[in-house]
Amino acid sequence: MADILALFAPFGLDALLGVLVLVGAALACYRFAGKVFDEWQANNRRKATLQQAQADHQAELEDKREARKQAEIEERAQRDRERSVLEGRIVTVMEQTKAVMEENSGLMKSLIASNEVIHNDLAHSQERSAEMAQKVDHVNDRVDMIFEKVS
Repeated sequence: MADILALFAPFGLDALLGVLVLVGAALACYRFAGKVFDEWQANNRRKATLQQAQADHQAELEDKREARKQAEIEERAQRDRERSVLEGRIVTVMEQTKAVMEENSGLMKSLIASNEVIHNDLAHSQERSAEMAQKVDHVNDRVDMIFEKVS
């Protein structure tokens, strides 16, 4: 310490006090800067933690959104598959209905043709019945006439 005082002796007591004040101010600034630096680091850590929490939250939201989108896609695909199956069934039923209608149409044509034949046979049968009735009447008249002659 004596060496330090000897160093400042030529400059006087004011210089020594000035240096001591400067050293004290430097120490105070150093301590203050250390506290500011520590607070700055803590603030940066809090910011980093907050940003990480926000990033985690955002990632969680994105994951949920993607899961929802995937669920919607799967649901849409399921509906499309069900619709395709239903449309296939509808097409099958329509084809079966068309085949039945064509078969019924053929049966109706056959029935109409059969009815026409039956109608023609009935008309022909009526004509023959009328002719036979005339012949029976004629025979009956002859038999009556023969019977009258005999009696």
